[in-house]
Amino acid sequence: MGAAARRADGAFAFDTGPGVAVIDAITRRVDPEATFDADGERARRGRPVAKLLEELLADSYFDQPPPKSTGRERFGIEYADKLLTRVKKAGGSDNDAVATATASRPSRLVARSRGGARKGRRERGGR
Repeated sequence: MGAAARRADGAFAFDTGPGVAVIDAITRRVDPEATFDADGERARRGRPVAKLLEELLADSYFDQPPPKSTGRERFGIEYADKLLTRVKKAGGSDNDAVATATASRPSRLVARSRGGARKGRRERGGR
């Protein structure tokens, strides 16, 4: 995870969320020989679980004002395990869990841009 950073010109960068950490963790759980979802193959074969996606995006972290930073202490293996379990309980597959985690990344950026990032500030996703 990257930390919040301020430049001399006043611009700063901050984490928009957990980056690919959750995607990688779920991928490793469902395929221990894989360290990540190579070429997005699992996500492409799955379908995001819309209800869970909405709940992921409702996490209070995403409403915090910048600058902010996050990491595995909040979005680590326990978070990934819970997401995988919830997708399975909803009738989804391993690939659906990866797709749900993957869909949360651009959804966060779209939601944030519609809410309007503060003028002169840009966001970046962390790893």
